[in-house]
Amino acid sequence: MRGNIFFKGLITCFLFYTCNEPFLDINGVYLNGHEISCEEAEDNLIDAESNFSHVTSDDYSELCEAYKNALLESIDACDEADEELIEQLALLGDCDLTSFFQVDFDNATYLATSSKAEIDGHTLHLEAMKSSTGEVFKIVLHDLDVGTFQLGVENSNNQKNVVKYLPDNHTNMVLESTTNGVEPQGVITITEVDYNNMWVSGTFNFTGTGSNGNSKEFTNGVFERIVFTKKDDFFAKVDGVEFVDVDIIPGINNFGIIGFKVVDDNRASITIGVAHDVTIGTYNFATLPEVPSGDYSPTFDDFHRANGTISIITHNPERNLLIGSFQFTAEPVHTGVGTYEVTEGHFCVTYIGS
Repeated sequence: MRGNIFFKGLITCFLFYTCNEPFLDINGVYLNGHEISCEEAEDNLIDAESNFSHVTSDDYSELCEAYKNALLESIDACDEADEELIEQLALLGDCDLTSFFQVDFDNATYLATSSKAEIDGHTLHLEAMKSSTGEVFKIVLHDLDVGTFQLGVENSNNQKNVVKYLPDNHTNMVLESTTNGVEPQGVITITEVDYNNMWVSGTFNFTGTGSNGNSKEFTNGVFERIVFTKKDDFFAKVDGVEFVDVDIIPGINNFGIIGFKVVDDNRASITIGVAHDVTIGTYNFATLPEVPSGDYSPTFDDFHRANGTISIITHNPERNLLIGSFQFTAEPVHTGVGTYEVTEGHFCVTYIGS
């Protein structure tokens, strides 16, 4: 008799609760002895959304998964699917935090929901935003390189590395890492600039000061693998004088050659060509149709071949990005006259795919 009672209890446990694990109804909603209502699902979603709004990089995956489950539960339990919930679910992705921006202030951790960056010449512009509050951080760093740099101090070009905090997009209340341009207001450390994956990483901390003299401390700032875009840039000297480019004409990956041409105000030009599959290394310039090749033309019909070297620092075929440096003696060919020394050359260009 006691055995029969035990057996019946075990069957009951399996049918209704599977002994500790909830199970799904025919609509895919988790049950704990009863079907969850739309109101209960929405309450759960509010809690999960609130928790996720205070997420940090340490608990991101856990709270993201909880938020995703609450979104799914709400979508399943309520009769009419909310398009915003579906879109939010898609934005969360797989909850794998490979890129993030966060910083501590006011006894809390700020984690951005979106971030972007651009490198223009040697200057980094980075922006991070938290969509739920509209809070924005902006970083401007000159002479970008791996290393540690002071914030708020003017360099020889009267430029300042600055971090700004904007409480929202609609206010003039800005806290930034600068006062008189002499006293440093913090530091920023660049730990990685990856031109193959096109991302930048680093750390920072600063004292932000407002126009009315109020200040706030920002600590433990981290930005990890923030994807950037890169503007074309070029520099070279011809006989010791800077070649000031006004136009960079990207080359086309065609006939096995990647090339680009740089023109100044007087229509003088420097042209560089390399193999379409060129790899990192240093090469001697050759004469077309062999590559790598180079040319300096002070006028339209005054041609000079490059006799020197070119170093490829980065070649990213997926993004059509080519970075390198060069130096050469421009020797006359065809109708060319005289020789020129082209020195300190470096470039970062995006070419056109074939």
